[in-house]
Amino acid sequence: MDLLDSEGTHENVLTAQIDNVKKITTILKALHFKEKAILYPSQRGLKVIVQDAKCMQAAAYIYPTLFQEYEVKINNTGDDPGDSVMFQIPFIALLQCLTIFEGCSNTPGATTTLKMTYKGYGQPLNLILEEDGVLTDCQIRTQDAIDVLNFVIRDDEMRFKIIMKANELKLIFAELDSSSEFVEVKLSQEPQSMKIITRGDSGMCEVCISSSSEFVDIFQCDQDLSFRYTYAQFKPIIKFLQVALKANLRGTQDGLLCFHFVICFDLNSSHDRQYNYIEYFCTAAVDDD
Repeated sequence: MDLLDSEGTHENVLTAQIDNVKKITTILKALHFKEKAILYPSQRGLKVIVQDAKCMQAAAYIYPTLFQEYEVKINNTGDDPGDSVMFQIPFIALLQCLTIFEGCSNTPGATTTLKMTYKGYGQPLNLILEEDGVLTDCQIRTQDAIDVLNFVIRDDEMRFKIIMKANELKLIFAELDSSSEFVEVKLSQEPQSMKIITRGDSGMCEVCISSSSEFVDIFQCDQDLSFRYTYAQFKPIIKFLQVALKANLRGTQDGLLCFHFVICFDLNSSHDRQYNYIEYFCTAAVDDD
C-alpha cells in the first residue's frame, strides 16, 4: 500500500514519508533524555531539539534525502532560516508511536513505513505506520515551542577542535565514574592533549587523549584551558556515541562545548550512504563562591 494514497498533501505544512522508520528511531532513541521534543521542519530537513534548563541542548538533523518524500509548505517565501515552523510534543509519545510495530512481525527483514504530516499551528502531528499490511494511525497533540536556546560557536570564538572516531571515544567515556558529580576537561596546547577527569566513589579516574592517538584525525588547540561540567551534562554523550561514526568536538574560552556526532546509514549498497548528525551543546558549570 502506498501511504501517500491515503491522504492528500495539499493542506499539509509538513509531509514526510520513509520506507524504514528504524532509520529515524535509531537517532531519536539516542536523543531521548528529556520529556519534551521540539520539531523544527524546514526546507533543509527535520530538526529535532531536546534541551534542559539553559545548560544543555541536543539537536538531531535529519536531511530530506533520508526520506522518500519530504515537503514543507509555509506561508513565507525565500531562503531565510526563519522560513520554517516549530512545535513541541511529548517525546515518549513520539517514540511509542514510531516503535508500535517493533518486535511484532513474524516476517524476517520486515520494515515499518511511516508517513508523517502536520497541518499547522494548533494541529496534531499525524503518524501513519504500516507493516505487513497492518496500518495504524496516531495523532500527537502539539504545543508552542518556547524558550528555545540558540547556541552558536563562531570561528573566531573557537579555541580548540578535535575530530575522533566515535567507537574509541565511546570506550573512553565508559571508563568515567558515573558516581562523580562533575567531569573536568583540561586541554593543553603543548603537548596537545585533552584530559577528562572524574572523582567519585571509586576515586579519581583520568583519561588522556593526545593529538598522536590513532583514533584522532584532527587536534587543534591554541591555549591551555580547564573547565568543569556536571556528570548529568556528559551522560547523554554516551548514548550519542552508540550510534555515531565520528565525533567532532569544539569549544570556546568560556567553556561552551559543542559535540558534532556523524551518523551513517547504509542504503542500497556500501557505496550508497546517508549521513545525518546530532549536535550537542553544554555550558561549563559555574563555581560557587
